[in-house]
Amino acid sequence: MNRNGTPYTSGRFSVKQGEEESFISAVEAVADWTMVHFQAAQEVTLLRDSSKKCGFMTIIHWDNEEAIETWRSDPEFGYYMSRISAHCDSVEVFTLQRVKHFSRQ
Repeated sequence: MNRNGTPYTSGRFSVKQGEEESFISAVEAVADWTMVHFQAAQEVTLLRDSSKKCGFMTIIHWDNEEAIETWRSDPEFGYYMSRISAHCDSVEVFTLQRVKHFSRQ
């Protein structure tokens, strides 16, 4: 099955020093909420930059772009994002489409 064009959302976060664990908890809360209320969200991944203790990235795999729009327009989304942002010096968000996927499988 060709999944090129599959939508993803991503966030890049520069977390305030000393607030890493609070940030991770805030991301866990939004991930839990997203997985319970948005069936089109297939998986949520939180990554940490091993060279910068305060650098993090999220990647969410979605079934369709309409679900992303619904997710972002939900009032709860703003609440959760404000909780995350409170722990950050900077936040960048992206909507992405998969162009190619390379795998050993």
